[in-house]
Amino acid sequence: MLNRIQQFLPVGQFQQAPTLPELPPGPSLDRVRGPVEIPFLETWQIILLVAFGIILIGLIGWYLIKYIRRKKNCCSQITPVEAATKELEYAASLTAGDDERFAVLTSMALRNYFEASKAVDALGKTTDEFLKSLDTGTLFDADARNILAEFLQQCDHVKFARSPLTQEERQKLTQNALQLIKECEKLAQAETNTSKTQS
Repeated sequence: MLNRIQQFLPVGQFQQAPTLPELPPGPSLDRVRGPVEIPFLETWQIILLVAFGIILIGLIGWYLIKYIRRKKNCCSQITPVEAATKELEYAASLTAGDDERFAVLTSMALRNYFEASKAVDALGKTTDEFLKSLDTGTLFDADARNILAEFLQQCDHVKFARSPLTQEERQKLTQNALQLIKECEKLAQAETNTSKTQS
C-alpha cells in the first residue's frame, strides 16, 4: 500500500518528517507548581459583609420595635369618647364655611362613637332606623333620646335640604353631641357600679 502511494508522489516528496529542535536551556519543569486557587472573597471582604449584615439586621429590628410601639400607643390610648370629641372638634374647625360638610362630620362623629363604644349599628342606617334600634336599649333616658332625635334630624335637614346654620346653631349641635356622649358614659358608669355592688 505504501509502495502504491509512493508511485503517485513525485520523487523526493515522501520523506521522513524532520525532527524537532532541542529546547533552549531554562528552568526545569519539575519545579513548576500546579494551578493556584483564588478564593471567591478575601478575608477583609468577608468581615466587611458580616459587619454590614449585622448593622442592617440591627436597623431593621430597631425600626420594627419603634413601629410596633407607635402602633400600640396609638391604638391603646384613644378611647371612643376621646375619638368622638376630637372628631367633633375637627368638624367644627375644618368646616367654617361649609354647613353641609359640618353636619355630615358631626353626625358621623356621634355615629362612630355609638359603633365603637356601644356596639350599636349606626353607620349603615338612616336616622329613623337608628332611632328605632335605640328604643329597645337602655343607652338613654327619654330626655336624652329626644335630644338625639332632634340632633340627627337637624343634621339631616342641613345635609339634604341644605339649610344654612348660624354660628350659634353650629355650636349648639356640637354641644348636644358632647352632652349625649356624656350621658351615655354616665349611664354606663352607673350600670357598672350597680353590677359591682350586686356581685
